[in-house]
Amino acid sequence: MISDRLANKLNEQIQVEFQSEAYYLGMAAYFEEEDWDGFAHFMKLQAEEEHEHGMKFFDFLAEVDRPIDVPAVEAPRTDYSSIREVFETALEQEQHVTQKIHELVSLSREESDYEAESILQWFVDEQIEEENTMDSLLSQVKRAEGDEAALFMIDRELAQREDEE
Repeated sequence: MISDRLANKLNEQIQVEFQSEAYYLGMAAYFEEEDWDGFAHFMKLQAEEEHEHGMKFFDFLAEVDRPIDVPAVEAPRTDYSSIREVFETALEQEQHVTQKIHELVSLSREESDYEAESILQWFVDEQIEEENTMDSLLSQVKRAEGDEAALFMIDRELAQREDEE
């Protein structure tokens, strides 16, 4: 059975994931305002992924018969100075989420909670992908700075991204 301490931390992670969802929606709002439709599309899909991640924790707690807290989230920022700043912020957020997942893995191991550790391994793998995606896009944006045509190409590419579900 999952301890109260671990259940509380898993509930906190629901808030982290839903907050990430809000952050990505704020980034999408910035891109919509700036008429970067592909970047906005990408961020909306990222928001959907974060919501799904929060629901994985929600559903896991339900499956193991632990109380679930539905968290409040802060309003996200929508005022960025550049595309680069958005992706720097997104990468920082993904690194923060990775740190929180690693803390959960450590706690599950400390408590010999194999059920929690099992689901958390999926998140460890997912965070490798998330950080790599944001780092790669940040690198592309940095290379394209000052070149509207290059940014337009990245925007068009991101407009083609499909929902992975």
